[in-house]
Amino acid sequence: MIAAQVFIDLDSARRFKRPPWDVEREHSISFKTRVAFVVDLFTEMQMKITAAMVGLRPADRVTVRNSRLYHGWHRGTTPTDDRRIWEEASRHFRPYTTSRASFLPDISFGNDLICGGARSPIFDTLRNYSGVDRQKLVDTALVADLLCFTRTESASFEKRIKTASLGLVVADDDDLLPGLFTAEQWGLPIYMLRVTRLDENKHVNVKGLVARL
Repeated sequence: MIAAQVFIDLDSARRFKRPPWDVEREHSISFKTRVAFVVDLFTEMQMKITAAMVGLRPADRVTVRNSRLYHGWHRGTTPTDDRRIWEEASRHFRPYTTSRASFLPDISFGNDLICGGARSPIFDTLRNYSGVDRQKLVDTALVADLLCFTRTESASFEKRIKTASLGLVVADDDDLLPGLFTAEQWGLPIYMLRVTRLDENKHVNVKGLVARL
């Protein structure tokens, strides 16, 4: 039995299911409708990640215990619409189970660092520059959590010693790869699940590390 932790770059994950409305008019869509879409999105995410896990670990029974979501969750200390929608939608998430794997509905928000401490949670992760919203501190929060998780689950820091844990990163951004390389070297079985990216940089060795949803 393998226990998996999923680290999800939400901007990447949302690409495999687009909302049925123009994103430019999203603020005119009712809160209830947007919540319902997120429930559907999360369900599809569970199905796709579960299928990928079964393909990657055919000899194991894998259970996803938790999904950590990374996004610009606050302007200053004020929760964004996305944060409020995901919090409400999470009340409607349900377990997804197949004969080979299970995906529990529990989520965590990535601005609440796994390490805890007086400097967590992290706020002001969505900032406006010259009229354009940009996320800050998000990718590094994911990498920090991944390495903190690795430190706990692979305390020996050796690849030759097997662990009963698995890390899955849902993302398309190569900026996260050094964190995965480190987690792998420290002994955590780890995979990056690509969403829309089809080609890999031939100068970066990701053999056996990358799969596609």
